[in-house]
Amino acid sequence: MKNTKIIGLFLFLLYQSLFSQMTIYEGYPPEQTYYKGGSVAFYKELRQVLLDKKKDPCNNRTEHYAIPILIKEDATISLIKDENTSEIEKNKCAYELIRFALPYLENWNPAVLNGAKINTIVELDFYPDDLFVGYKESYSGPDDNLIVPEFPGGIDKFRNKVITFVEAKGIKYSERIHLGFEIDKDGNLINPSILGYEKSEFAQEAVKSLSRINTKWKPATKNGIPISFKFRMPLSIVVEEPKTGNDDYKENDIFQRR
Repeated sequence: MKNTKIIGLFLFLLYQSLFSQMTIYEGYPPEQTYYKGGSVAFYKELRQVLLDKKKDPCNNRTEHYAIPILIKEDATISLIKDENTSEIEKNKCAYELIRFALPYLENWNPAVLNGAKINTIVELDFYPDDLFVGYKESYSGPDDNLIVPEFPGGIDKFRNKVITFVEAKGIKYSERIHLGFEIDKDGNLINPSILGYEKSEFAQEAVKSLSRINTKWKPATKNGIPISFKFRMPLSIVVEEPKTGNDDYKENDIFQRR
């Protein structure tokens, strides 16, 4: 589902502290949706509630909030307390709008497992600006109005720059890693990291190489407003033994760019 963040696989969870004696699952099975008519219908009806109740848009047009809710087997919902107080404070307007509007919606669609309706937790993304500014009837979620960052020459050129900076010396094995980084609203690359637990020489050098690339990106935009954007980028290296008698072999030739 495009607009529900499935925090893991379809995992069975028991939230005794929240709902005593209630069996609760997390996420919807494939091909099922949390709202009758899908995400388009959900956001259309959500917008109508905000308009009917004469709610104002947020002053900060970049505010957003991902709200966790419990959709019960009887097609009613319960709002779940969010302990991330700092995120709520940064997006207080979005937080208050979505919590106000959700109880007015009626077409919730319980998940079904083995022919039986079940209680399920989902997380719904809400960008108020999407519903107040430039709204279209086909709107199905925040990704509709998002333009991702662009590196001059394209992402493959950026990936090749990373590989170029990685030192080949001492790397004797094939490997695939995942790098994380953020492009801020000014187009700067910040917060480079290795995703996962890989701490190999290749992984360490790849992270260092991210910091060496000073080229500015074209930042992501949401409804035309620059925003920060987090990237996850896979990177592979394939080590090849030099051919015997090949005097033209160079150390950098061990990299195959992907």
